[in-house]
Amino acid sequence: MREKRLKQLESTRLQIHEELYKEAKYSVMKLIKDKKNQFYKLKLKENIGKPKELWKALKSLGLPSKKGSISKICLQKNDKISFDDKTNSNTFKEFYCNLANDLLNYPHLQTILE
Repeated sequence: MREKRLKQLESTRLQIHEELYKEAKYSVMKLIKDKKNQFYKLKLKENIGKPKELWKALKSLGLPSKKGSISKICLQKNDKISFDDKTNSNTFKEFYCNLANDLLNYPHLQTILE
């Protein structure tokens, strides 16, 4: 339908045909996006217990790999913003290492544990 409307638009160049083509184009794009979402959700569910296959499925999503990729992650620590991979990994490490201690020092958690 999209291709038919495109040919119609190319031959007539009318506003109504352009709108019909755009509508068909967006519906196709939405359909493709929905099908991809369904496919990857199914792949992830199938491979949840198989780490090797799970990573293959995740890599096929087009996530950046370590090979030549530049980090686009920005973290703020002590009012300083960092894009550096090592600094950001240390920030994550410190956060998760201190998380248990911070939770134990949380006042409402003390009353729940007692």
